[in-house]
Amino acid sequence: MPSQMQAAFLEGPERITIAEAPVPRPGPGEVLLRVALCGICGTDVHAYRLFPHRKPVVMGHEMVGEIAELGEGVEDLKVGDRVALNPLLRCGSCFWCRRGQWDLCPSTLRGSAGGFAQFRVAEAVYLHRIPPTLQFTEAALTEPVAVALHAVGNSGLRLGDRAVIYGAGAIGLLTLGVVKEAGANEIYAVEVSPLRAQVARTLGADRVLIPGQDEVVSEIKKQTGVGADVVFECAGAAGAVESAGKVVRRGGEIVFVGSSLEPVPVPLRAWLVKGIRCRFVINYGDEFPQALEWLGRKRVSSEKVISGVIPLKRIATDGFQPLMAAEAPGKILVDPWMER
Repeated sequence: MPSQMQAAFLEGPERITIAEAPVPRPGPGEVLLRVALCGICGTDVHAYRLFPHRKPVVMGHEMVGEIAELGEGVEDLKVGDRVALNPLLRCGSCFWCRRGQWDLCPSTLRGSAGGFAQFRVAEAVYLHRIPPTLQFTEAALTEPVAVALHAVGNSGLRLGDRAVIYGAGAIGLLTLGVVKEAGANEIYAVEVSPLRAQVARTLGADRVLIPGQDEVVSEIKKQTGVGADVVFECAGAAGAVESAGKVVRRGGEIVFVGSSLEPVPVPLRAWLVKGIRCRFVINYGDEFPQALEWLGRKRVSSEKVISGVIPLKRIATDGFQPLMAAEAPGKILVDPWMER
């Protein structure tokens, strides 16, 4: 086992340094994970831009890898097992945890960041074995697929419904795939980036609308007659929120999946008059095993959602910067062992 590893340290706004760091050692109930791949999440992009930290940090929570070492007391896993890490830590004893609502635990944190490095210590209880039929590149989408499953599973979407998805980033694209599998009759995707809009088309959106080029509200109302049954807001943008309230039918539902760092105004009376039901979802509960199953059975497409795999040393230039500029049509994965 090497004593040093490479890691990407976020040291300030839009400033990442690749440096050596000691390889950690697992304690009781922990394992040492040799990170194979780690996806760049939207929350990572926000942190990269704003640096909401007091000291340098290693980001990255969408990680998969191979167990390199076992800590004391770990019996149900072995060295060499391929695993996906559920990065959401929870207390296990609060009101919400006792009800199985782990996504609402006040102590829930993405405490298992650190995936933009070659090794990472993780608690064994948060690891899920990857089926032998899945490649690491596919399994690296487990965490965002769990988000999409949680969003759709907590919505009121029914067989034959008409759905609209705002935002065709990785979460929006995966939500589109889950909505399609759930039996929606018509799916409309709304995305400002032509690159991402094209991916949404290939994933089965019946109609893709680009704000500025298309009259989104009038077109959806024209096609549906009364509006959409369920709208999934995955963009976290004020304009998308405003538009969502206009395209949803009376008595329909808006599911908020995206987040915004800025306050977003809501036309309360207009929504009240329409009887719009609003649902806010965050993270996921127990959907991790389901996400691995869906990926293994090809119920959601991983190949079309992944934009590319990049080496750790190019994480800023080939990862964060294209994502900030909306120049990457999907998920970017970081391989900490890739040389080129």
